[in-house]
Order: sequence, then C-alpha cells, then structure tokens
Amino acid sequence: MVPGLEELKKTELPKIKKEIEEAFGLLSPANRFERLILEVLKDYTLNQEDFLRPVLTILGHRALEGDEEDVRKVAAAFHFLHASYHIQDDVVDLTEERKGRPSFWKRMKGELEAFGHLKDHFTYSIGFIGGNIAKLLAHRMVLEADIPSKRKQRILDLIEEVDLCANFGEYGELVQTSLNPSALAEKDILRVYECLTRYWIYGALAAGALVAGENGEVYRDFGVPLGVAAQLINDLHDVFGEGARFDDIKEGRVSLLVWYVYHNGDQKATSALEKYFGRERLSERDKEEIRRIFIESGARDYVRERARELIATARDAIRELPIDPDYTEAFVDLTDLFSRELPH
Repeated sequence: MVPGLEELKKTELPKIKKEIEEAFGLLSPANRFERLILEVLKDYTLNQEDFLRPVLTILGHRALEGDEEDVRKVAAAFHFLHASYHIQDDVVDLTEERKGRPSFWKRMKGELEAFGHLKDHFTYSIGFIGGNIAKLLAHRMVLEADIPSKRKQRILDLIEEVDLCANFGEYGELVQTSLNPSALAEKDILRVYECLTRYWIYGALAAGALVAGENGEVYRDFGVPLGVAAQLINDLHDVFGEGARFDDIKEGRVSLLVWYVYHNGDQKATSALEKYFGRERLSERDKEEIRRIFIESGARDYVRERARELIATARDAIRELPIDPDYTEAFVDLTDLFSRELPH
C-alpha cells in the first residue's frame, strides 16, 4: 500500500531526524564556543515545527519509482536549507520568537550572556553565521549521499538555483519596504513570493526526482504555484489567523493585501492604512481597524481568491505529472492541506 502524505511523514520523519543528528555527530568543535553554536543549531534544527520540506523530497523520489536509501540525506539537506532561511530571516526582521520558540539569534544572545555582554549587532552577525553553517551542512549532506556523482551535481545546482532566488526574494522584499505601494505592480509582489518560496514545494520535490535520476523540472508547474499560494495564506494568517501577529504591517512590508488597498481601495482606506504601516506597536483596536480596511476594500477576498486559483492550478498540474498513479493521492493531499489552511 502506497502511503499518503501524513503516513509518509509519520514513517520518514524519525529517519530524517536521525540523519540530521548524525550530521552534527560528525562535526568536531575545537572549543566550548564552537560547541555552543553547534548545540544551539542542532536543537533549533531538530525542533522546528515544520518538517514538510524533507518529506516532500521523499515523496518526489518515491513517486518517480526511486528507491535510493540516501534520499533521506538529501531530504535532510533541504531541512537544513529551510532552517538557514528562517535563521537569517529572523535576523533581517529582528524577530525574537518563531512559533513560540526563541529565534536562533535570540537564543544565542541568551547563551552567550554567561560569558559577558555582547553588543546587539554582534549577536545579529552570529545569527547569520548560524544560518551559513546550516547551509554548509545542507551541501555536506548532499556530498555524503551514496548516489552517482552526476546526480549530486544536479542537486547542488538545484540548491544554488533556489538559494539565489531566495536571496533575490529577500532583497526584493526589503527594497519594496522603501517604496510607496502604489508604485509597485502586482507582478512585483508575486515575483518576490515566487523567489521566497521556490524551494518550499518545487525545490524539495525536484531534489527527490534528481536523486532518482529523473528531471526535477517535472514538478515545477505543480510546486511553484503551490508555493506562492502558501505565501499568500501566510499573509492572510498574519492578519486574520488565530494569534495574528501583524508582522507585515509592523515592519512595513508590502504584502499583496497592502498592495490591493493602494491600487483598488479609495483614498479614505489608503490614508487609514498608512497610519499603521511601519508602526511597531498596535493596540487591539488598531488591529480591528486594519482588518476592517482589508475586508471592506476587498483585499482579503482578493488575496484569498488568488490563493485558491493557484492551488487549483497546482491541482490541475497533478494530471500531467509522470508519477506512479498510486502516489497521486499524496499530491492531492498536499493541495488539500493548503486549502484547509485558508482563513475563512
């Protein structure tokens, strides 16, 4: 019986985590400071809530009838890659907490206080160092996989592609915070989203295909739109989800919600939203007003519909995937997972 997405996650996750633990076990820190950053990084990597990326690498491999045991090393590589982006993104945004746990740089700041005071900008730099170590471990996992060298090179080329795109996405997002949203086109916003999320679905699945000796491109038409949909869903949860943080508003990020108000809302809505844009402290009344602006301007419904369209595009692409038909249900499960995440 072919496992569905949840069953695959249940059976493979312990094995992927074992690969991650073994990767840290092979490192030889020379002193207590090196040991400390590796211990914190190991804890951070193993205790991230989201392990979807590595499971998708397994799925992308098995669906193309791949049977390489060391696909799990490549799956672990994509988890290290995911961790590196979270670590460095939290430094860029000065985020102290992610999903109820201290961000990496915040945790390091606390640990290093035992040795004396550390200036904030040095702490942020250590955050970037931690992200770089995670990325180097991703490369090491691929190089140590027992697969043909040509396949390894193609996987490393894929990592280079999605990593470059992720950096362009981060760069684009930062530049856009300095611009008036009315000066941006929708395609500018969506380009940033595509770059930030290319590794999320497409990259992880494509890596599995490459381990099997197949072309990773077969997953692009499925994975890219689903990744953008996932980002739109994150935007909606940031304002309308349970425990909404309003990070995009506080940090002055031009999400598609914000873009829509500036391009389709009236002057009153735009002026009202400008009052809150980039403000670090928001009262509950402020948050309710922001929600009202997004609802009455039509921004919430527009973004929700764009996410639905992209999920539908991904679902339609399943029919064209050259996969073992028995795995079709797992890909449908993935689209359903994101559909259920859409806030009502």
